Amino acid sequence: MSLPIFSRLGVSGFTRTPARPTQSKRPPKTMNESSQQMQGAHARSNVLASVLEGLGLGVLAASPRDGVLVYNEETERLLGVGQDAIERALDGGDLGVGSLEDRAALVGALRGSFVGERVVQVTPPGTGRSRWLELKSSAWGMGSLTTLRDVTAERKERDALEARARRYERMFDEAPEALALMCRVSGRVIEINETAAELFGTSRKRCLGEHVQELGLGAAVIGQLSERARAR
Repeated sequence: MSLPIFSRLGVSGFTRTPARPTQSKRPPKTMNESSQQMQGAHARSNVLASVLEGLGLGVLAASPRDGVLVYNEETERLLGVGQDAIERALDGGDLGVGSLEDRAALVGALRGSFVGERVVQVTPPGTGRSRWLELKSSAWGMGSLTTLRDVTAERKERDALEARARRYERMFDEAPEALALMCRVSGRVIEINETAAELFGTSRKRCLGEHVQELGLGAAVIGQLSERARAR
């Protein structure tokens, strides 16, 4: 299979940053050991590149012990930066990440020390346009393997739905009419606004979960509510 978008710096499928110095006190690897590990890394890179081609996923593998970081072109596209900026980020450079927690997760993924899931906000330097990236990191060899997915559209849709829900909640809470939502099976109050709570002579918190009879509604009113529920 031809993989035109995955061929960078002589490592099929991935960009490989120069090995970074480590503080490990292990004896240096022999040439044979290093060659075998590199061949294994190349083989895994080819498999990952084949699987991820066309899926729109960034992928990076990092090892804090060996100071090795490899990643595909989609990772650069999603982060909105090139190899130089990614290398600088390992030493504290700016990737345009919003919060300290997001930055710690992303830099941890680049260093191979982050394992878990997190959605981070990234604003590539010089663009002024933010995007949301979903990071999924799992332990892989002596480091971690991370996939990156652009979830900006999903995030905007979710935020819009939450804003709409808050708007309806505010309209319900501040309505001058007495409004209450009751379960037609159990007859208990699910939600109630302040106006209705004042009508019942109690607090809103006290009403939640109570049966309508416990709120002092007469049998005639309860019967009307039951008839309306059955008519639906």
